[in-house]
Amino acid sequence: MRRLTLLTAVVGLGLLAWLLSRAGLDRVWAEVQTIGWRAVLLIPLSLIWLVPNTLGWAFAFYPGSGTVPFGHLFAARLSGEAVNIAMPGGYLGGEPIKAALASSWVGSGPALSSLVVAKLTQTLALLTYVLLGIGLAVLSAPLPASLRSVAVAVPILLAVAALVLGLGSSTGLLGRAARVGLRRWPAGWRFVLLNKIVEIDAVLRAFYREHKMRLVLSTGSYLAGWLLGAIEVWAIAGWMGRPIAPVEAVVIASMSTVARVGMFFVPAGIGAYEAATFAAASMVGLPPGAAVTLALVRRLREVFWVAVGLLLLGVLRPGARQRARESDEVPRLSRRPASSRSRRP
Repeated sequence: MRRLTLLTAVVGLGLLAWLLSRAGLDRVWAEVQTIGWRAVLLIPLSLIWLVPNTLGWAFAFYPGSGTVPFGHLFAARLSGEAVNIAMPGGYLGGEPIKAALASSWVGSGPALSSLVVAKLTQTLALLTYVLLGIGLAVLSAPLPASLRSVAVAVPILLAVAALVLGLGSSTGLLGRAARVGLRRWPAGWRFVLLNKIVEIDAVLRAFYREHKMRLVLSTGSYLAGWLLGAIEVWAIAGWMGRPIAPVEAVVIASMSTVARVGMFFVPAGIGAYEAATFAAASMVGLPPGAAVTLALVRRLREVFWVAVGLLLLGVLRPGARQRARESDEVPRLSRRPASSRSRRP
């Protein structure tokens, strides 16, 4: 697995080097100089889509299971996504980290069930966004050959993922399977794991049955985040002195997302992300130098937030709040008054 990861990373870096050579380093540098200090504005601009994405997760919690402060939820999401981006694995590597950070406020069961719901609604929103982007791209111009295969494969992949997540988490199949396992393993780590699955399954079925509007709100929040992310593309193009229409910005942003999802096994989508941005930007009329610069500037913004997420992960430390609470309770338990202790008859 490590060798495959290293190989894909090397291939991605090679593709990135080829794009830079094709665009011309001097042209890319000229575009970067044109943007200048305004590139710093991408950091606060990112909040336009980071906040709706956090809201999408907030709506995925079962009401009554507890409340995670929005700031902590935002930080937990940043930390988890930082791991998702830095590691291959189809955006799953950072999910346990998100669960651990949220569980210190609501418990592991509600935290894990919220991630299952959030993954479903995020997948549905992404499927809608990708189909919208592909439709707009086809209406604008013929898709480049480099994007045709992923433009077909990614929607199918997302639809299958949404179907599996939806059926698996709403029909009670996982819970029934776990109960069968509990009868076979009445103790040990298997019992603990299967019991947790039963708990999560009950929360999920209740959520889908009683809170359908929260599903809609969660999906809508994620979709809004995807669409608002196109503002970044629109702004960078304008800063380079090459204004594009909002629809063209959606095409570029969605096609780069399609490539990242399709190449999930490549760490951070190195090379594939830039190549897709290059192809989509060229399709709407941006010259090679501007297309590559657009991809690189967005990548630098991503590196910043990944660094912030990893820093927050080190500060928050999954489980630290829970351990502190438990250690604080121990002295109080040991200082019980003598009158409350058991007396011998």
